[in-house]
Amino acid sequence: MYKQNLKNALKQALKEEQHPPPEPSARPHGTQGKIIFFFIILCLVIALVITGVYFGTNRFSAALPKGPYGKILSTTAVSSDGRNISVIAETKNIQPGQYLWIAVDRPGTGLCWPKISRIAPNVQFKTRIYEGGPKGLFAISLYVVNKTLNNQWQDWLDRGIFGGLPIPPEKRRLDSRKLILQ
Repeated sequence: MYKQNLKNALKQALKEEQHPPPEPSARPHGTQGKIIFFFIILCLVIALVITGVYFGTNRFSAALPKGPYGKILSTTAVSSDGRNISVIAETKNIQPGQYLWIAVDRPGTGLCWPKISRIAPNVQFKTRIYEGGPKGLFAISLYVVNKTLNNQWQDWLDRGIFGGLPIPPEKRRLDSRKLILQ
């Protein structure tokens, strides 16, 4: 019996020598798959970040326009009759010799009524206008004009003339918002 136990112990020792049992620090079954999965996810995240940076700065961002830019951000009636209107707008790339105006345009008439001059260029601004015209559809427009037209509009405003002025060419209108006076 002693010989049998010794023989079995030697056989066991030889088997362990050929195939040693895993050490406690060895990875359990399935860990290698988890590492590969984590590596793939990491590569996808990096690819998405790189793609977002590329397209975010080139394709989808609001690049500065080359010419004058203006946007009416909001118009809000601030009186019960709707004639006092708050206007928030912004402008960019306005060059020296270009002047900004807020005017009211009446569709179908070909006329506008300048309201606000001396708007600071290349900033966001808030102002208030009064629309005293007839009820119905009208538009609040943001114009960029040259010195000649600026002087004509300022003279018209200073004299308190009530008749409208011809609407400038479409290329001078930076933005417009249609409203209805009821």
